[in-house]
Amino acid sequence: MFHLKNLSKSFLVLTMVTAFTFSSIVPANAATSPTKVKNSDTSLKKQTETFSNGMGGAYVSQEENTNNADLIKLEATKKLAKNISIDAIQPLAANWVNLPGTTYRYEQLDPYYCVPATMQTILRYNNGTTPPTQDTIAKAMNFKSGSGVDFLKVAPYLNGVQTKNSYATHSKSAKDDMTYRINADISNYVVPTSIRIQVSNSSDWFYTTSGHALVANDIRSDKSEVQLVDPAAGYSWYTKTTSNLFKVFTHLAW
Repeated sequence: MFHLKNLSKSFLVLTMVTAFTFSSIVPANAATSPTKVKNSDTSLKKQTETFSNGMGGAYVSQEENTNNADLIKLEATKKLAKNISIDAIQPLAANWVNLPGTTYRYEQLDPYYCVPATMQTILRYNNGTTPPTQDTIAKAMNFKSGSGVDFLKVAPYLNGVQTKNSYATHSKSAKDDMTYRINADISNYVVPTSIRIQVSNSSDWFYTTSGHALVANDIRSDKSEVQLVDPAAGYSWYTKTTSNLFKVFTHLAW
């Protein structure tokens, strides 16, 4: 089971969050535009399959309780924010706050590989090295044919293969809760955020999906807009208002 089961593990998460934050971190950048993302391999053959229910690949089980780790990290983040001011790197209103360096986009090589592809993006950024293959990640995350990967396994997986950030899962509540966590990742922890969306109405997004994984790597200082890295064929990276994102988002691994 991936959820935290006792107080000792809760304390460990709090300790890890604190240690990671005070380790050597390059501050996020304030800029007038979001950063350009680079495709990891521009020679990849594009996937062109379509699905009757839209894209899939990031389902959510009903077995895990992830609230404990999320609340522990939230408490730690608020305490750290008193010492490391998130606002200190945002001198101009509505500036973009960008992750420094390069964020690489990996296109999913299977219609249900959105989670493995986004894990590659996050691991490439956090570790600074070539990530495992999508097949390797899918196997490690117990990929299910025709369903994909349980998004609740994202945070535990990341915590086992990188040490830059202690990820926790957040389930949809209020919009401010969503934007606070994305902003904290980019501004404070200086890492990408893993996001799950579910879209039933095509007017709400570019496509419909029973569950799809994205990565956030930039956010406006007023939290009104984010840049998202999309592993789906035919999409790359784009900006969306946080209001639009909130309509379709279900979970974060932050």
